[in-house]
Amino acid sequence: MIAKSTAVEETRASAIQAPGRTRDQQYLPELESMLHNGPLRLRVSAVRAIGYAKSKGLDSEFQQLILSGAPNEVRTEAVRVLGRTERGMTLLLDLQQSGKLPAELRNATTGIVNTSRNPVIKARAEKTPAALGR
Repeated sequence: MIAKSTAVEETRASAIQAPGRTRDQQYLPELESMLHNGPLRLRVSAVRAIGYAKSKGLDSEFQQLILSGAPNEVRTEAVRVLGRTERGMTLLLDLQQSGKLPAELRNATTGIVNTSRNPVIKARAEKTPAALGR
């Protein structure tokens, strides 16, 4: 019974990501609703889908999510999504340097910015070793 329940939840999580990959804006209200309600795994999938579908306002929306009281898994996925762009990595570094990045997200942020190919981002990350938990 537990295995069947897990399989159903995995299927639902995959289904949530599909509309995001189409990049069709019509699905955003539904995805944003799922982001705030529902089982944890589905909320994480909604974050990922929004990251694919939304371009304008994503940084500020996910910054608010990172600073919110949402579960760590949801906020960590927001960090990962932001880490896909240079602008997002810059935002993560800004949060870290200002002392606003929650401690529980520092490891995820460190891993993301340290793998950046952008020399400016890498140099900036290296200048804040204490802040990034090194």
